[in-house]
Amino acid sequence: MLIGILPLVGMAFSRNVREKILHRDGCKCVQCGATEELQAAHIDHNKANPRYNDPSNGRTLCLDDHLTDHILRHGRNGLTKEGNLWAIDMLRRKINRQE
Repeated sequence: MLIGILPLVGMAFSRNVREKILHRDGCKCVQCGATEELQAAHIDHNKANPRYNDPSNGRTLCLDDHLTDHILRHGRNGLTKEGNLWAIDMLRRKINRQE
């Protein structure tokens, strides 16, 4: 399946790893403490990293903090420029749907 130009498969953590990350972080955003609209966010998006799908490579972020993370770490988060711009656009769209 494709979303935009990026394949959906391999973009996110597996369900099991996502649940471990959320549980480890107390089901709240590690930045602001929010408990709604949570996502398991990669620290390093480089799929060649052997820890790519490991809980140690993730943290729980709310949509707003996930977006901010992609903006602030642009070019330093293991994503290509195009991949990071896609992630920023996707997160902005999710936030706009909430408003």
